[in-house]
Amino acid sequence: GELLVRCTPPGLDRVFLADSGSVAVEVALKMAAQYWRGRGRPEKCRFVALRGGYHGDTLGAMSVSDPATGRHEAFATIPRHHFVARPPSRGADFTKAIESLAEVLARDDVAALILEPLVQGAGGMHFYDPGYLQQARQLCDD
Repeated sequence: GELLVRCTPPGLDRVFLADSGSVAVEVALKMAAQYWRGRGRPEKCRFVALRGGYHGDTLGAMSVSDPATGRHEAFATIPRHHFVARPPSRGADFTKAIESLAEVLARDDVAALILEPLVQGAGGMHFYDPGYLQQARQLCDD
């Protein structure tokens, strides 16, 4: 883990090793929910994800994958989360997408945002603007 931390930007000083992407997503979801529970805010238990996203085949990962193409609707027990339209392609104006994201992130039940940074691979190789990711991060930090 220490070698990985040396490669990361300042502020990213912890590593949790997982054996697959799906397990990494499960752990991230659990950590976010536990964070809010520990702060006395157990109602903050839902996640925000982009339409077109795919995060894996475990139950939690499916729950934050696109509800039409990646969630496997056959599993009725999957928790329901908030989904926003994926941002437009790289170079396009993403103002409306950020405004929509900000509106959903302001909900009282939101624990965290999960998204693929810059490209939705399983969602059709959709590349979006790095500026969207930076502004989404800022919204989460606020």
